[in-house]
Amino acid sequence: LVIIFSYIFLTKHIKPINILSKIAEEIGNGNLNITVPLFYSSYEVYRLSLRITHMLWGLSEREYIRTLFGKFIDRRLAEKILSDKDTLKGTKKNIVILYLDMRDFTKFTEENQPEEVVSTLNNLFTIAVNSITKYGGIIDKFIGDAVLALFGIIEEKGDEAERAIFAAIDLLKNLREFNLKRIQSSKPEIKVGITIHTGEVIVGNIGSEERQEYTVVGDAVNTAARLCGAAPGKHCIISDNTYKLVSELIEVEELEPIKVKGKSEPL
Repeated sequence: LVIIFSYIFLTKHIKPINILSKIAEEIGNGNLNITVPLFYSSYEVYRLSLRITHMLWGLSEREYIRTLFGKFIDRRLAEKILSDKDTLKGTKKNIVILYLDMRDFTKFTEENQPEEVVSTLNNLFTIAVNSITKYGGIIDKFIGDAVLALFGIIEEKGDEAERAIFAAIDLLKNLREFNLKRIQSSKPEIKVGITIHTGEVIVGNIGSEERQEYTVVGDAVNTAARLCGAAPGKHCIISDNTYKLVSELIEVEELEPIKVKGKSEPL
């Protein structure tokens, strides 16, 4: 009788608990595509399996929100916002800004069908995003045919200017390869201007109660955008305060000072 009772107890309680323990371990390792069986052998085991099921639902929903959120803003930034609500408050930061703008976009839209315009922009933005994120940059937003990217917005490592320049070089290299394929298909070459500028910005959640956006504002952002207008296609220009951070690492061609809107002195 003792042996029979022990076998029944083992089958009824211990085996389900071992199964649930292995499932919990799988979830802990990040496997959310798993089914949790509900055991009715006892009230306690049933409650345990139910709680693990609810935990799995909660984690799956959080991962879905994180993935969806990451399509609108950088995943690393989304994770920081989800884990630290103070991130949304306004603060000042000295960051490196990379601004990219497609050349002759108005003419391009007039000469091409909407499908071709959207497809080309998406391909250009894919190239930009891959190069920028490869070197740790954050995509702040797409502005029509432009991209605003930030280095040092989450954490400052001291090499933000260097990484921004490597990202620009990588981007231009990949764009050349993209243009070779376009030329082979008898399509016009896509030219972009790229500027890298360093300065202080205000970072925070900006907007109305109905709609907000985590972004950066300030003179440095405006300056980067305006300098980009002077950047020749196929090249990247960097501001003098950015060059000072990387002068021992790169060789540059010095340009004549550029007069930009909002500045009394040329840059």
